Amino acid sequence: MPARRSGRLCAAVVAVVVLALAGACSSDHPSSPAAGPTQQQAQALLNRLGADVLAHRTADFLSGLDQSTAAAAFRSEQRTDLTNLAAVPFASWSYSIEAVDHTASVTAAATKTFGTPAVVLQVSLRYALRGVDLEPTMHDLWLTFVRRGGHTYLAADDALAASGLTSWAGPWRYGKLAAVRGSASLVLGPAGEVALLRTLATEVDAAIPAVTAVWGSNWARRVAVIVPASAAEFATLAGGDGSIADISAAAVTDGVDAVSNRPYGQRLVLNPQALSRLSVVGRGIVLRHEITHLASAVDTSDISPRWLVEGLAEYVANLHTGQSVPTAAQELHALVKAGKIPMQLPGDGAFAASSATAVAQAYEESWLACRLIAAKAGAAGLRRLYSQVGTALEPAVPALAAALRDVLHESSAQFVAAWRAYVQTQLS
Repeated sequence: MPARRSGRLCAAVVAVVVLALAGACSSDHPSSPAAGPTQQQAQALLNRLGADVLAHRTADFLSGLDQSTAAAAFRSEQRTDLTNLAAVPFASWSYSIEAVDHTASVTAAATKTFGTPAVVLQVSLRYALRGVDLEPTMHDLWLTFVRRGGHTYLAADDALAASGLTSWAGPWRYGKLAAVRGSASLVLGPAGEVALLRTLATEVDAAIPAVTAVWGSNWARRVAVIVPASAAEFATLAGGDGSIADISAAAVTDGVDAVSNRPYGQRLVLNPQALSRLSVVGRGIVLRHEITHLASAVDTSDISPRWLVEGLAEYVANLHTGQSVPTAAQELHALVKAGKIPMQLPGDGAFAASSATAVAQAYEESWLACRLIAAKAGAAGLRRLYSQVGTALEPAVPALAAALRDVLHESSAQFVAAWRAYVQTQLS
């Protein structure tokens, strides 16, 4: 079912849009009147700007923008961003220079555009939302700094866009945001939809303990939610394209901190248009499914088979809903009633099939596989098997085989045979 599809996305594909820094004055003087800003001058400026954003000091932030005609569009964009993010509660916001673009043509083009010495720097933006982010998330910006009258200013964020290096930006780029706090959630969405944001905060708050009951407490247990204003915005923030506009929600994790082993940049992106077409039970299923992806992110890796990743989320999502197995697995039920029992667990490609029915069957097959594991070894056994596969140092096939032996005392072939029999029994 497309409404259940999820996107656990890394930072490379998550396309959420943010304000790309604006400059304030620096009293440093370059060693030569013709020199562009030094890294030290630019970093001093960035330090000041980070404090301005965190404190919502709009006038101070804007005072450092380059005032040239060439920077007019950039100034306008930043002014709008600052207005739109005024209600967003940040716990931290800082910048650090990662690299200098030494390409002569890039520097020459920037200098020509702004009519003064310029430099293009790769900058890492780190920010955290207060009360939900245990670690700040990180995003790349490619910023143009200029020198005028002995001062450093920020002039642009698009010098390398033609080369595919686009500065990250945030959901405030789409409009003014309101922030609603639940007991364990922070919901950001259109300022004119506060009632909807409150409803969603209540529903997310109810889903979080249901996920914890299965996965355990070793995760943040707080969720940052973004509610886009349109299907197109949802597609952008979820890291896809217009083809995913009918999906109800997506779970996004930017990465896992190598030192703390905690995930960062976790966002639950909701598509209110798609969610509104679901029943109350259906909305709860979607939310529990996606939040399970957030909770299990540290133990999910590239070698985790998609059927296990989606099956765990479906297992948590469908618990205690009161639905029968045939009702919850309608597409697979129809297949079984026609005498067609799936031969193998769904491969990763099955979740990207062109047929909505085929995709729904893949999710349902995965759900019953994890439901069978839980029936044999309990929820704790399912969690242990999932974590063992996701954190294994060996390739996917032997990692899964080892986990099945350890948790279920079965070979991969034995498990598939048991799963096929289970599907037939549950859906005949």
